[in-house]
Amino acid sequence: MSNPNHRPSAWPVAGSFFLWLVRLLALVAGGCAAYLAYVTVTGATAAGCGDTAQFDCGSVLASPHATWLGIPVSSAAVVVYLAIFAVTWIRIRTWPLLIFGVTTAGSSGLWFIAQQVATEQFCPYCLATHACGLLLVGAVIGRLIAHSAKSTVRTAVVSAALGLVPTGLLVVGQTLFPADRSDIARGHQLPPDPPGVLTVLEGKHRIDLHDVPILGRPDASTVLVKLFDYTCPHCKKMHRVLEEFDQRYGDRVAIVMAPIPLAKTCNRLMKGTHPKHKDSCVFARYALAVWRADPTHFFKFHEWMFLRPATPSIQSARSHAVRLVGEEAFVSALRDPWIDAQIQQFINMWEDCNPRMVPKILTRRHEAKFDPPDLIHPFMDELLGDKQGQQSGATAP
Repeated sequence: MSNPNHRPSAWPVAGSFFLWLVRLLALVAGGCAAYLAYVTVTGATAAGCGDTAQFDCGSVLASPHATWLGIPVSSAAVVVYLAIFAVTWIRIRTWPLLIFGVTTAGSSGLWFIAQQVATEQFCPYCLATHACGLLLVGAVIGRLIAHSAKSTVRTAVVSAALGLVPTGLLVVGQTLFPADRSDIARGHQLPPDPPGVLTVLEGKHRIDLHDVPILGRPDASTVLVKLFDYTCPHCKKMHRVLEEFDQRYGDRVAIVMAPIPLAKTCNRLMKGTHPKHKDSCVFARYALAVWRADPTHFFKFHEWMFLRPATPSIQSARSHAVRLVGEEAFVSALRDPWIDAQIQQFINMWEDCNPRMVPKILTRRHEAKFDPPDLIHPFMDELLGDKQGQQSGATAP
């Protein structure tokens, strides 16, 4: 005689829709994660995502949250989703393993989605992976509600709690011990540059230090090139750190300001223009026009652009530039072909960077992105120490 209160086991029979749904979601998520791991390890540009208007995969994969303990998190995701896929083929009841894996996938997906929302940088492959993880959570919860007995629910709660442990360790580890994402590429020893000239990216590009905006003395012992965009939130964070350079390093360091507009209007490397970058070409031209009209006012304009809470309008930026150098001088400078030529020279340098993103710091032998920005200080301490060592070595017998 059948028991009217009996509920069938939550574990489905082979070939059921639930099992195939779990397998499909796990394969899609695992495939996206595997592709992300490949892109991270090889430094390739993600297909359809390099410089598009809507996505910024390069910045997401270069962020501190893209790795943990030196390992790409996408590699760990591959293992988790393949394990979920494998569990569905085991004929015995393996609810604890499935719930453990699905909980880990879903909860870590929420963590990484939160990071992308916070930074306003999105990767479609990452989002697809995390969406599959959340759909798996929903599918498993639905199955449990529909078919599980109380004993199965108790087992599910314990398994889900255990599944939160790996995510908790990840969150705590990435928060307390963020990855060093300085991405410094070191080159071989180079011959000295002529006075007033800086070559970067191992001699590929030559800069006349008397013909570009520079903070500091052109004859400083160390000259950096800062690639940035006035509409870039991360560039604003880097600007705050670079403000400390004068007090910290004095005349030993100078910084060339090289605007890289993130809009296809003037940047041939951009495949699209994100709405927040739509005015970046205009701002770059205004800044260089101020420098061309009166170099002593460039950094007043530069500071004004970055220290405002929000990106200014074109009209307010133009008005501020005119207040600094005067209407006639500003308009005359805007007509100077040097401005567009200089922007293209900076874009040519950016083209040879790997990966292409801003903000970025270039020296004669280094290409570096610092995330978080404070990582530039140990880099500079090491760089200046190396230079002092070379100078000492030059005088040694």
